[in-house]
Amino acid sequence: MRNAIIRRCMALAMAITCLLAVPAAAWAHAQLLSAEPADSAVLAASPPMLTLHFNEPVSPLAISLIGPDGRAADLLDQVSGSDTIAIAMPADLATGSHVLSWRVVSIDGHPIAGAQVFS
Repeated sequence: MRNAIIRRCMALAMAITCLLAVPAAAWAHAQLLSAEPADSAVLAASPPMLTLHFNEPVSPLAISLIGPDGRAADLLDQVSGSDTIAIAMPADLATGSHVLSWRVVSIDGHPIAGAQVFS
């Protein structure tokens, strides 16, 4: 009986040790590391491209640009990249604040979304 209890405790200790040895990154989802231009940037001219830098490869699900007039333009066809998503901007951006709304899916299948504002 005592040996059985000792074996169970040892097995439990081994299981906990194995779980702690697994890197935390294996459980993490994709994260946006940075964007160019940065969120809330005020620019002297319209950017030809916006880039989103993630910590792992992602696949874009939806990319849209909301202009100062409140209208949204779908930019999903203007996207390239993997862990860095490059989005070509329309040449005729109006003066004012714009919101880039994005939604991507990470390699583990979890969707993440966000928005970047620039003027």
